[in-house]
Parts: sequence; structure tokens; C-alpha cells
Amino acid sequence: MRGNYYFKDDKERAYWLQRIQTDMCRLRTETIDDIDYSNEDINPAGIRWIFKEELGYDETYDSNGWEQDTWYHFYNDHEAFTMYYCGYTFELKLSYSEKEE
Repeated sequence: MRGNYYFKDDKERAYWLQRIQTDMCRLRTETIDDIDYSNEDINPAGIRWIFKEELGYDETYDSNGWEQDTWYHFYNDHEAFTMYYCGYTFELKLSYSEKEE
């Protein structure tokens, strides 16, 4: 696959896929609340694309409108992750939560 709208080429896409998979593992196993991507070279659309297209997670989202806070919830049969993004501060974080039954 050549680059797409979210990544300039296969090398960048592969880097972010590996990085997010590593961070997902860290969130599952370490006592950290979230991974901060605010100052990284990735945007919310790129993270969404990895979760949906590369990893096969389903997605829902919540937003508070004018404050531009958005929470994307990625889930499968076993677990769930939440990506928080703020359009004003450009804060971008990923956190883990066990799948609710």
C-alpha cells in the first residue's frame, strides 16, 4: 500500500501502526492513565484510521460541540480504548478501559 490521506508513505504508516500497538500494550499492562500524542506528528484522523482499518476496531464518539472536545471510543469483543481530542488546545490522548459487558 502506498501512502494515503493520513500518512505520507508506507514507512510512516508502518511506524505509527507499530507505535500505537506498542502503546496499546503499555496501556493494558502498565499503571499509566494515557498516552499523550499532543506533540507528535499524528492527528486524530490517523489514529482513527489505524484503529478502524488496520486493527478492525468499531467506533463510537461523543462531543460537547462548541468546546470542541471529542471522545472517540474504539472497541472490539475484548477491550476498549478512548481517544480524546480538543480542537482548541490540540490535546490528543489515548487511554484504555476494559470492555463493559
